Amino acid sequence: MSADKNSVRFEFVDEQIPVPMPDKASTCDISQSVDSELYNQKGFRRWDITFDGTIVVPLAYARPTVYDVFYLVLSDRFRAMGMTAVGDVDAKEFGTFEGKKEKKLYPTRFRCTEKIFGREATFSVVYTLLGANLSNILEEAGLWQPIKDTSFASWRKSMETSAHHPRGSARLSDEKDIIIDLCTRQPPAIAGQTTLKPAGRGRVSAANGGKTKVKPEDSWIAYECGLMIVKRNRVARHQPLPVEDPDKFITIAGPSATGAFSQLDKSKDSTISFEPRPSVQSVIQVLGDPTYDIVLYGAAQRLGHLLAIPRLHSVGGVKPTEVEFIEDSRVVAMAGRVPIHGGWWRITYVLPAKPAGALPVPSNPLYDMDGGATSNALFG
Repeated sequence: MSADKNSVRFEFVDEQIPVPMPDKASTCDISQSVDSELYNQKGFRRWDITFDGTIVVPLAYARPTVYDVFYLVLSDRFRAMGMTAVGDVDAKEFGTFEGKKEKKLYPTRFRCTEKIFGREATFSVVYTLLGANLSNILEEAGLWQPIKDTSFASWRKSMETSAHHPRGSARLSDEKDIIIDLCTRQPPAIAGQTTLKPAGRGRVSAANGGKTKVKPEDSWIAYECGLMIVKRNRVARHQPLPVEDPDKFITIAGPSATGAFSQLDKSKDSTISFEPRPSVQSVIQVLGDPTYDIVLYGAAQRLGHLLAIPRLHSVGGVKPTEVEFIEDSRVVAMAGRVPIHGGWWRITYVLPAKPAGALPVPSNPLYDMDGGATSNALFG
């Protein structure tokens, strides 16, 4: 602005965005991340896929349109992953992937933040993916795939009713000289201008696509199972009685003593004390061969299916006998309308003889792992 405030110099810089944004979004800053770790029952087999970012739509569109934009990006990334459905489903069905039965995806967290006095909204949604590994997770998660139905031409057309129009919301040009009075609150009258009004409240989209049942072998979310051996030696402890020594028994009577003690030294305190008895070592007797108990313990979570509690059929060629069964099963969460069943178990067996070899390693359906090579244990 000049010193006499009669002229203003300004500059416009048109910087092209690197990739086209979804229609109706003036700002669409969404990112996707994938993470796992060795522990916490993930082990690079369970992956958290996070979509989060900020979306802004211009005044010409209803504010809930931000969710339509976010859902478009989300559903297209799922399409790139080969998924046939997004959204909640009934208790017997869930979105899976075409031709990839070992992959399964379910939501674990959703967060939406609205700027009440603004047009900005922030979204964050976390899905858990099972069935991928380090060699293929980037491909399986759909990273670096273009968003379908987005183009510069389509996005530019959707922005024509907003301030992104080349001539702005007022459609100003050098052919229209308009006096703008800063001292009044009256907007300038522009011939032929279309008044921009925000659209209606809008509708929040919900996915309702194809649905596929969760297969039992692909339903495990977390699984732990182990074996513990308890050796019980059959022994008896015998404690001999100590032998009393009369010389170690001392009686002292004081001035208040009466009767038979009255003739004793009355200058002493009236106390009766005993020398500590000598300690006698216990005698341990072995009654027979030791017995062996086997404890089968574990915990699991499963999507859409009840837990299948394992059983022990044999260990080291020895058939066990079940003596105690403890199970705690319940629904621990809901993924949409699909229940997640969880629980733990502890089953105790007795063995008639010592098992041969080392303890077997139980199978783990989460990692498609059979029992150890030295195992004779069968789980059903």
